[in-house]
Formats: sequence, structure tokens, C-alpha cells
Amino acid sequence: STWGPLHCHCPMTILYSLVARGQTILADASVGSGNASSIAASILGRLGPDSEPRLTLALKGYQFHYTMVDGHVYLCMTDEQVPRRIAFAFLQDAQTRWRAAYADGRTTYSSDFSKTLSTRMDYFSNNPEADRITRLKGEIDEV
Repeated sequence: STWGPLHCHCPMTILYSLVARGQTILADASVGSGNASSIAASILGRLGPDSEPRLTLALKGYQFHYTMVDGHVYLCMTDEQVPRRIAFAFLQDAQTRWRAAYADGRTTYSSDFSKTLSTRMDYFSNNPEADRITRLKGEIDEV
């Protein structure tokens, strides 16, 4: 199956995310059904030490954003309407939480962290507080 507009619950959604070391997925989460995980695996297979450390790839109306830090890849798939700043804020949040949870350098899959990714995907997709710019505009409007 493929991703389509019926597979997501809102127009600005983080649909899939993962944490990987090399090509090994250590945690992942998705909203709905689709082939995001196979596309993400394909992207992971193309990344190497000479790849851009932070990039957005557009594919069939969706965007794949990733950052590579210390051998780990933090990746998410979003609707194209999701601002890059939200996607990268989510990835930074995932990185911070992963490092705090697994400072020992975990190398096996974590279903617990997959739940964390799912919770944070929902937060960054649906909570206006997740977007600092929107939050600051709201604070300015109140003045």
C-alpha cells in the first residue's frame, strides 16, 4: 500500500519516525498504514559518512527529514505542509531523549522508545506549543 491523504488524521502531521545506528533501526513509530518504513530503510541504505548531516528529501507529496549525529540517524516523514522547523525540532527532541535514555549506546530495538516517538510525534503534530514561532506570535498578540 502507499501513503495517501486518507491515511493521516490531520493536514500537518508527522507520519513516521525512527532512530537508527547505521542501517539498524533501534526505534520507530508510525501513524496509520503505508510504506514509510520501507522508504525510510531505503534512505538509510543510501546514507554514509559523506552524506549531508541534516537534510530534507521530497517524495510523492511527503518529506523525509533527517539528522545524523554520532553515528545515529534521526528521521521523520511528514506531510509537505509541515514546516521544516517543526520536523527538525521534533528530530532534536528525539535525539535529546534518545541520548538521555540510552547514554550507554544501545544497539538493539527499543519498543519503549518507539512509544516515546509516538507520543512526541503526536505532540509536535498537534500541540501549538511545539512550534516556538507560533507560540511567540501568540504571546506577542496577547501584549
